[in-house]
Amino acid sequence: MSLRLGLLSLSLSVLTGIVPHGTLADTGLGRHKKAYAVPVPGKVVIDGKLDDWDLSGQIFMYVVSETSEMVSARCAMMYDADALYISGVVRDPSPMMNRHDPNVDPDRAWDADVCQIFLSLDPALGYPINKSSFNKDESDKMCTLMLWYYTDRKEPNLVAMRAMTFSKPLRPDLSANGVIPRDKFQAAYAKADDGRGYTFEYRIPWATFGVKPVKA
Repeated sequence: MSLRLGLLSLSLSVLTGIVPHGTLADTGLGRHKKAYAVPVPGKVVIDGKLDDWDLSGQIFMYVVSETSEMVSARCAMMYDADALYISGVVRDPSPMMNRHDPNVDPDRAWDADVCQIFLSLDPALGYPINKSSFNKDESDKMCTLMLWYYTDRKEPNLVAMRAMTFSKPLRPDLSANGVIPRDKFQAAYAKADDGRGYTFEYRIPWATFGVKPVKA
């Protein structure tokens, strides 16, 4: 079984996000209208452990409540003057399974275990932001991130594409296919003790996005 962590939209200007909101709370849909990124509480070591995180903004996502212990994710975000931090505590019977090689087909990374995040990079876009992959918007004011662990080489990866069309890299000066070089972010994954899940954490500098540092 593969687990794809679904749509989480952020505005980096106000550090709040939107997920589809409805009446199907028991199915996991509509449980969170906003996601909050909180200030880092102190020094954070990127090691796959979250004991140095402030998890007060963590949100719980699942398909249906009955299977949430088997398939779910608890995601959190933090920020400081230099970077955005993203973490997840994932329950998955076949953890960290994504065999899409960033050197070969990074555009297919979404089709396996992945955390996919859609970002607004321009405060002028306002809130809320109504965008979809059907808009065919390739503006660099929007960004799609894919965070995944490439199983074959046991390595964390990060892709940043413009808008939501997966057709143009956010930073073509860094790579032609959207894969962010390893010296431009930090990441770590750790498998759960029972082998049925994993924890991940990323530190992505604002400079990697090509934007100025965010203020609270």
